[in-house]
Amino acid sequence: MPQVPDVARDLSAAAKRGRPRKFAFEAALSAALDVFLARGYGDASVSELTAAMQVNRPSLYRCFGSKEDLFKRAMRLHSQRHLEYLRRTLDTSKVREAAERLLRDASQRPRARSIRGFGGILAALPRGAETEDIRDEIAGHRARSIDVLSARFERARISGELTDSAKPRALANYLETLVDGISVQSGNGASRTDLDDLVELALLGLERCGRSRTGDGNGRARETDTSRAECPECEAAIVE
Repeated sequence: MPQVPDVARDLSAAAKRGRPRKFAFEAALSAALDVFLARGYGDASVSELTAAMQVNRPSLYRCFGSKEDLFKRAMRLHSQRHLEYLRRTLDTSKVREAAERLLRDASQRPRARSIRGFGGILAALPRGAETEDIRDEIAGHRARSIDVLSARFERARISGELTDSAKPRALANYLETLVDGISVQSGNGASRTDLDDLVELALLGLERCGRSRTGDGNGRARETDTSRAECPECEAAIVE
């Protein structure tokens, strides 16, 4: 899988093509990213982008190319920030606490842009040949996020935080999907109670995907029967 492109290098290359005086590239790109995350690629107009970036249309096209090029650059910046956030959160906590932090961060209003993953962005893209390249790039960014999560779950499986039968890749996809979904619910105005309930249910599902609450005396999670839920409402949270 290709490396995440270096945004600073891209901005420097754009500058060499001729930038207006006092044009703050990274600040402008960050402003464009905010618009794209709030409005989506299809609904974000060039007028909205230039207003947020505080540039005129000729400057935007001269320095960033097309709207599609600007979106791709903004998503690369978002990917760098999101991966930094994931690694920082995952590397400073036990895996269960890290997962809870990701879920609770996603439920907050307002929340940092870096928390948002790429599943919702990908789903919101209009279908068609004109967005195929964009979809491929966003899918690549999401795959890198899944790789980071999967690697952390694998370390947890090896260390005994998870049972040997746990499936790190499945857990990573599950958690990323939950974080995206809760983030969308938060943005749509869900109540604090509903969001907290979603987080608790999500954590129950993760715990029942091979993690026991009691160890075997040697610091390793004991295999437990996860085929039955404690209540009917939790059935949907169980990952076989």
